[in-house]
Formats: sequence, C-alpha cells, structure tokens
Amino acid sequence: VQRLAETDGVSVTGRVDDVRPELLAAAVSVSSLRLGRGVPNKILEALGLGMSVVTTSNGAAGLALDEFPGVDVADEPAEFARAVVRRLKEAQGGRVRYPEHRALLKQHYSWPSAEAAFLKLARGDA
Repeated sequence: VQRLAETDGVSVTGRVDDVRPELLAAAVSVSSLRLGRGVPNKILEALGLGMSVVTTSNGAAGLALDEFPGVDVADEPAEFARAVVRRLKEAQGGRVRYPEHRALLKQHYSWPSAEAAFLKLARGDA
C-alpha cells in the first residue's frame, strides 16, 4: 500500500484520528469490498458527508442504496473502474455533494428508524 503513495494524485495516510477531513478532500469514496460482513460504516460515513460512492454488491450488502443519488454498485473490475472514472469526471472542477444523503440516512439508518423497525418486527407487523 505504501508504494501507492508514489503515484501522482494518490495519498496514503495510514490511521487518522478523524476521517471526515480526508473524505471531504476526496472527489469520490471507493469501497471495493470483496469479502466481509457487517455494517459497512465507511460507506455510511461517506454518505453522511454527501459524497459520491462506488462500491461492490458485497460492500452494499444490507444497505438500501437505490434511493441515494451518486452511488454506484459494481462487481466486475471493468464496470467498477468505469463507475469510479465517471464519478471522478463528474467532480472535475469541484466536489459533487448530495445534501439529500443526510435525510435518507436519518430515514433509514438512525437509531429512531432502527427502533421503529425493531418494534414493528417485534409486534409482528412486518
């Protein structure tokens, strides 16, 4: 990974105390998860900042991303690369932000929305 820092336009930071400034400096958040489970918090963090996101179906597992503009899900390497390049081209001349991401996150992934879904399930309303 450290050798990637030798590439123009690539910065390797290692661990950071606060990921927000790093994300806000980027044009797109890329999450190329091929393995793993659980809640993809890095994707949620990027969405919370209104960022474009490119991820795999594994990275998007468990997330309802269809409503989020500026999000691409691709599994084939060439398709994934095209999605990243498309989002980077969109951002040329300035960062593209999606303020509606925050409202969608609150609707789908906040504690109150999780509580409501759990209570609905517990009552047998689901």
